[in-house]
Amino acid sequence: MAEFRYIAIDRDGNKVSSSIEELDEGSALQALSRAGLYVLKIKKASSLKTVLKRSLFFKKISRKTLIEFSNNLSIMIRAGIPITEALRELTESAKEPFFRERLRAITSNIEMGASLSESLEPYKKLFPPIFLNLIKVGEETGRLDESLKEIAEHLKRVEELNAAIKRSMIYPAFAITATLGAMFFWLIYVLPKIMQVFKDLKITLPLTTKILMAISDLSRQYWFILPAGLVALLVLTRLLKIKEETKVILDRIALRLPVIKHIVYNKYLALFSEQMRILIVAGITIDRTFDMVIEVMDSIPFKRAIRRIKTQVLSGGSIADGIQVEKIFPPLIGRMIRVGETTGNMDEQLKFLSDFYLQRLDDISQKLSKMIEPIVIGLIGIMFAFIIVGLIGPIYEIISTLGKM
Repeated sequence: MAEFRYIAIDRDGNKVSSSIEELDEGSALQALSRAGLYVLKIKKASSLKTVLKRSLFFKKISRKTLIEFSNNLSIMIRAGIPITEALRELTESAKEPFFRERLRAITSNIEMGASLSESLEPYKKLFPPIFLNLIKVGEETGRLDESLKEIAEHLKRVEELNAAIKRSMIYPAFAITATLGAMFFWLIYVLPKIMQVFKDLKITLPLTTKILMAISDLSRQYWFILPAGLVALLVLTRLLKIKEETKVILDRIALRLPVIKHIVYNKYLALFSEQMRILIVAGITIDRTFDMVIEVMDSIPFKRAIRRIKTQVLSGGSIADGIQVEKIFPPLIGRMIRVGETTGNMDEQLKFLSDFYLQRLDDISQKLSKMIEPIVIGLIGIMFAFIIVGLIGPIYEIISTLGKM
């Protein structure tokens, strides 16, 4: 998918400037035309500019806002309220100005004859892929209210998944930040004053103390390297993810890092199970289901495995057989899906798997502090042991000198 920047005129005669993601310029023009926009200018955004914009300036509608919007719109449509009236009401009550502005444009397009899915097309990068897909299915089947309700429930489960991941990372982030903060406070503020006393007394300094002084001087002179390095590392990681070859390496590293691999792996398994469940419940064909799941998964190894499973299923095989061949999936998923295929209750099996891996993430978040704590304590102990050793030598020398006087 490529990003295209455009300037267009909407059905009310207002000039609109935004962007859209499509396979090529022709597809982008068709999508904008379906949404009732007359395109004045369109061009493809550069890859570097797109990455930097998404990293630093890109706005996105929060998942909680989408959950509230989907649920309320579903209730209003089920109550018989016309969609344009429901959207106008939700637009006025929207808390986020950015979302309110988009809702006004979407409502305007629907009033001029476009469908909800067509009106959302120019803004599809603001929504999760499954959001637009289920709305299209709801319009095709005449059960838009049910699709919106399913979207709200699905996004709520994804929100719980992300909340579990955040909980698991809070303690490590706090511990690392506190440790680095304490270390730099000592090196930049406390140690220079102590070292100046040693210099004034002109005592012979041991090697450990000299190393400590050198580290302290470097920390004071080049303190800005650490924050600059973290920003550079973030940008570099984003740039490396542009090409599939380098992203594969980063994804494999994430699946092998101690502790982190448990969080990443269970996240993708929960996401895979939940995406398959909601799409199968919505009645989407198996080939479209796999395509949507592939689009959502952010891990290249998982994408490739699911693509191979899709090929095998379309060739006449079962989903369970395809999954059991792929080593990236645990045996449990293959067994549960096989039962689901045999009994016809695939959605229940996938819901069990989604809940199971979500619960594992919760367990990891609770145990992570106990796993990280010994490592952090050990690093702090080594750091301050080195500082203490560096200080004891000169202090002992001072005491010895005073004792001889």
